[in-house]
Amino acid sequence: MESINDEDNIKLESMKISEDNKDEKSDLFIFEESKTHKIIKPILKIIFLFLIIFILMKSYGFKFPKNINVNNNEKEGNIQDQNKETKMIENQDEQTKNQDEQTKNQEEKDKTQEKVNENAKNKTHYFCCYVAMGRNENRYVRFIVDYYTKLGVDKFIFADNNLPNTEKFEDVIKDYIDNGTVDIIEIFGVLMGQAEFYSIVYQKYNRTCDWFAFFDFDEYLYLLDDNKKETDLQTFLSNKKFDKCETVLFNWLIYDDNDLVYYDPRPDVERFTRPDFKSSGNIYVKSIVRGNINKTIFIKLKSNHVPEPYIKCCKSNGDIVRTYNPFNLQPWVHEYGYLKHFNTRTAEEFVTKIKTGFPNGGTFDPADRIGLFFIRNKFTQEKLEVFEKAFNKKFDASRYNKNKL
Repeated sequence: MESINDEDNIKLESMKISEDNKDEKSDLFIFEESKTHKIIKPILKIIFLFLIIFILMKSYGFKFPKNINVNNNEKEGNIQDQNKETKMIENQDEQTKNQDEQTKNQEEKDKTQEKVNENAKNKTHYFCCYVAMGRNENRYVRFIVDYYTKLGVDKFIFADNNLPNTEKFEDVIKDYIDNGTVDIIEIFGVLMGQAEFYSIVYQKYNRTCDWFAFFDFDEYLYLLDDNKKETDLQTFLSNKKFDKCETVLFNWLIYDDNDLVYYDPRPDVERFTRPDFKSSGNIYVKSIVRGNINKTIFIKLKSNHVPEPYIKCCKSNGDIVRTYNPFNLQPWVHEYGYLKHFNTRTAEEFVTKIKTGFPNGGTFDPADRIGLFFIRNKFTQEKLEVFEKAFNKKFDASRYNKNKL
């Protein structure tokens, strides 16, 4: 029994020591936990404080950089991105500006349509309507009306495409406008091709006019009957040989400048009297189109010379043109009628033509156009100096001082 008690005592002692160690470890743990808590608590406070500051700054719209330590390459990349973004914004602004200009120009075209519609209402019937678009043509428009009135045109429909605050057709032909001979469609500065204007006019006047002459202000029609005597439009077009024709084509006959250098106020037909029967320009044609054709003409045409879709075309001698595109008619026909084409007039006047450009906004290269002038006209130093003064530059005389082609 004694040995058992000793053993028990030993166990009890061992258990007591173990409990004491456990208490010591527990105290040590409590001590360590207290020490850790003292370290962590201020860190948590700091984190919490930063969190509060972050929330406040975000709420006031402060933006934080994604990476503060940006290297030089990244900085350059950012600058390039900013430049690209700036360029994109500029391009967008330019596109918006162009769209605004296109919208404005389309609005002006719509107004043109409305003006044509208004003029076409409640009009009497006409035999031949002369249709033209002009800019910087005030010197010539009265001569055109006088000439073609005598030839048999009984209605003129002009698009006044002069620039705003410059000359107007009304300044020189107000009497013709007032008596109803001329209808003016004011499209000051509008970018519109001649063919587009022709199409608008034809669609609205086609039941009002038996024929439409689509000519320019430097083209004068000359007609001969079967006996080769001068005649008028009504006699000419009433000939039975044109009964099956929807379009009559007239070749140009190019005239040179008569060695004149500067404008003078005489009519073109008096100033320029020398035709060039060998000119390559004589192959080109212009059209007189029958009215009341149930087709859209000129609407797709890039040129104002012939209608499209192609309709029944005749030469001025009545022969059917059996070609898909009669824009160039060769060999040219001058025996019964042709257009006297004063293509260049004088050097001074040709300067105006170059600077005016196309009604749809297209421009001419001065050097190339001067080349055309000296193909059609004799070269002189005086004429070249007119061009050099007008464009404030020197042109190579050797390029132009050649025999006419």
